[in-house]
Amino acid sequence: MVEAGPRHHVEVFPIMAFFDVYSVQYAYRIRPHFEPILGLAYVNVKVKDRSDAVIGRMHAPTLPVGLRWYVRGNAHLEYQLWPAYNAYRDHVEDRYYKGFDLYNEFRVGYRLDFQLGRRSLFSSLQYVYGFGLYPGNKPERFIQAVEDAPPFHVPSLSIGLRF
Repeated sequence: MVEAGPRHHVEVFPIMAFFDVYSVQYAYRIRPHFEPILGLAYVNVKVKDRSDAVIGRMHAPTLPVGLRWYVRGNAHLEYQLWPAYNAYRDHVEDRYYKGFDLYNEFRVGYRLDFQLGRRSLFSSLQYVYGFGLYPGNKPERFIQAVEDAPPFHVPSLSIGLRF
């Protein structure tokens, strides 16, 4: 069971920057096992076709929302929706396609709590599995590249402050 104590936390995801995803998230424990999540993110991912050629780049401010459920101790499951306003730059046409996108992520992880002085800190190790739900206003080559690509799955590490 998740212990009593700080109910709020803010976390950042430094490893995701290697994938051109920058995110900070806030969570509030409403019950011993449940934390709703709200975040800010910027997705700047290159889109590649079957031949691994870069055909464009996403420029997507995003507002992740989700729920974390602690199943046993600090082990947790998480689901997030990532709605985004994506100004996708198509490199073939040298043109921007702007519109709404929606992605989702399933996460499984474990939170490690520690103290630094009087600060209550944590690190969360997670495995992320996700895929796009709605591509918005995009050219056909983008939609084909997304359909050809497998769902993304990556390990993730966050560092956060509980208060």
